[in-house]
Amino acid sequence: MTGASGTPETRRILRSLGADGPRGLPAEGYVLASGRAPGLPGAQVVLAGADAPGTYYAAQTFRQLLAPRGGGDGRPVLPAVTVRDWPSTSWRGVIEGFYGDPWTHRDRLRQLDFHGERKMNTYVYAPKDDPYHREKWREPYPADTLGELRALRERATARHVDFVFTVSPGQDVCYSSPGDQAALRAKAASLWKAGVRTFGLFFDDIGRELHCADDERRFGDDADPLAAAQAHLLNSFRTDFLEPREGAGRLLTVPTEYSGTDSSGYRERFAELVHDDVVLYWTGPEVVSPEITAADAEAAAGVFRHDLILWDNFPVNDYLPRQLFLGPLTGRSPELPRHGIAGITANPMPQSEPSKIALATVADYAWNPAGYDAERSWRAALRDIGGSAHRALEAFAGNSRSSDLDRTESPRLAALIADFWTEHRAGRNGPATAALIDAFTAMRDARDTLVRDMGNPRFTAQAKPWLTKLHHYGAAGAAATEALAAETAAGTDGGGTVSWSRWRTADREAARARETYETVATGVLRRFLTDAGLARRTVTATAPGRAEAGSDVALRADVRAGDTPVAKVEFHAGSRKLGEDATAPYRLTWDSAPTGLHLVTARAVAADGGAVRSAAARLTVGDPEPVLLLVGRDAPVPEGEELSAGDAAVRDRLEHLGHPVRVLRGEDAASGDARGKAAVVISSTLSSGAVRQKFTDAAVPVLVWEAYLFDDLGMAGDPGETFRASRLRISDPGSPLAAGLDGEVAVYRGPDRVRWGTPGPEAEVAAVTADGDSRPALFGYRAGDRMAEGTAPAARVALFLGDEAVDPDVVTERGLDLFDAAVRWALR
Repeated sequence: MTGASGTPETRRILRSLGADGPRGLPAEGYVLASGRAPGLPGAQVVLAGADAPGTYYAAQTFRQLLAPRGGGDGRPVLPAVTVRDWPSTSWRGVIEGFYGDPWTHRDRLRQLDFHGERKMNTYVYAPKDDPYHREKWREPYPADTLGELRALRERATARHVDFVFTVSPGQDVCYSSPGDQAALRAKAASLWKAGVRTFGLFFDDIGRELHCADDERRFGDDADPLAAAQAHLLNSFRTDFLEPREGAGRLLTVPTEYSGTDSSGYRERFAELVHDDVVLYWTGPEVVSPEITAADAEAAAGVFRHDLILWDNFPVNDYLPRQLFLGPLTGRSPELPRHGIAGITANPMPQSEPSKIALATVADYAWNPAGYDAERSWRAALRDIGGSAHRALEAFAGNSRSSDLDRTESPRLAALIADFWTEHRAGRNGPATAALIDAFTAMRDARDTLVRDMGNPRFTAQAKPWLTKLHHYGAAGAAATEALAAETAAGTDGGGTVSWSRWRTADREAARARETYETVATGVLRRFLTDAGLARRTVTATAPGRAEAGSDVALRADVRAGDTPVAKVEFHAGSRKLGEDATAPYRLTWDSAPTGLHLVTARAVAADGGAVRSAAARLTVGDPEPVLLLVGRDAPVPEGEELSAGDAAVRDRLEHLGHPVRVLRGEDAASGDARGKAAVVISSTLSSGAVRQKFTDAAVPVLVWEAYLFDDLGMAGDPGETFRASRLRISDPGSPLAAGLDGEVAVYRGPDRVRWGTPGPEAEVAAVTADGDSRPALFGYRAGDRMAEGTAPAARVALFLGDEAVDPDVVTERGLDLFDAAVRWALR
């Protein structure tokens, strides 16, 4: 190993191997040459860097090139090779900038080791939920925390990573205050003593107001007061703190308008006033940018007129915490470094170890965008991180792959499912059936294999809920496929004993999967289980498609349970049990069936208590008015689906409650669409701006959970939402809206979003937030009640739900009870 000038011996070896030395390479570049040189004994290896980081990176490439020798002795072998390599970007790394629990000290130490291995040279400390980074930015760090930051800086230096310390004072700083400026310098000075040399002042995710009278006087007449105030603080910190200190790095900042490519008054003044040496962060055309083109970068560089680093909000999942983003970085032009982007730092997930899969691909892109191959990089990361358990890791990561960058989820599983259905519909059990069972089995076994063989207990601990979900879904998928295969093999008798047993397993494992709040194989696995349930023939229910209102309706069930003794068959319409029959042929007459859409199912119960339920037979009685469900685009829609998981769940639940549903994109809706409807239900996937007051005067019940429509509809003032909440407190147990519940109830299986508002004086408030603020989160009005504004023309209900609404993987049974009660209350 040697530096740029080398030694006479290394220069001679390089010449013998036909390789040039590192002289003339850019910073951080290196040469790695290996082989047998003429006249020299044995194999020769030279690692030579243009500088110390370059030599270090040569060692990392040397490690990556080592591979187990064939023949089984396990010793590594190094190919004869010459590598002459250097980075295309100056900043390459990670910005810990997510909302939620920050990484632990141990997480960060392990990440810094990983950064070095992957040739990343930057770690930016900016955790949103570190109070000393934001809310308590004026206060010094406690001594023990400062000691940890010093240790992180030391580890970073040892791995040739620049530890960047940042503060986000924008929530309450007085930009012109000498006292606040002194507080910033004092905080930075404590980190300077710990060895930090690069600093950042961030102004992201704040309002546009100034916080003190001095700022109003000093900047209030500027073309953009906020830009002028922030530029003043940045320039003062640079002049007063950084310039006098030898070895200080360039100052980094995040402008308040940090995404997009359009010019604005703020951006023009910010670019004009901030010192040219300050480096700006930019997140791309959007906050989370599916694609960033060279034209996007060129436009942003022209607007901001400073060196830009891409703050890539990938694989961060703080806005969708139920999902892990374990796929590769995609959608980034290889030309970004040529169009004003000096580097890339990725914002990771709170789950530090699972983040490494995506971060490894970010590192590959950042080093060599022109040569980046997302799929190849991803598979290499799985092999490197998974080790001997890499196939199990692929079974896991391949089913947690989709993100806003690429919505394609579980591509291999989806292809296997498609092949299976082709084979199944042809009445055959063949290689496609076997391949799908194998894939589901690998998913089922991935958790235990990774725990046993991966050698990374922190990874499996941080990924535990997702691995558990995958385990149960894999077991359910394998059992459902085996049940369908048994039905196919048995022909018209439905598969008998085997299919009965496998359907019981499939239903049990699917129910266990739903108990886990987190999600895997989004839009793929649940869809397969739904389709498999619709195709099952072991138990079937038959009902006429239509019947007159109030007529008697004949229902039938067929059970093909083989040797399994069946004790009875229950008939249900939605949640309502209609009756049962204990002897075959199983029949029931539903007397005076009411108007509505009824989903009729048969539940066959064996002598041992085990049960298998049929798919639903749709029965429309009379001419029921449909419910109008208005949906939008503010939640991801799985590939191949028309609705988000939450909107699909609302549609299905309304049908379960007996209501036909008409779905309409809210931006296309008009006030007249409410006529002839039983109710209007407005999803929060529809932005308030797309609806506004279209249905304020609707003479039919309206149910809504988009908080910022509460005021447009006159239902409440001061609307808002609480994040990372899972419980409500029943404030009026006697209200029908309370569904018979009392006390605190868990409405979500994990931390989610609760919406609320301040209703009018005659509102019936059934539940409030469970925090100390007790904000009304479930309330309604009868026709004629005084609302916050105006009088209710028909029933109105405001619900607490988030964008995933009544998705059964998200909402608890108690949460579902409250939704059902709200629908019944509004439509009674």
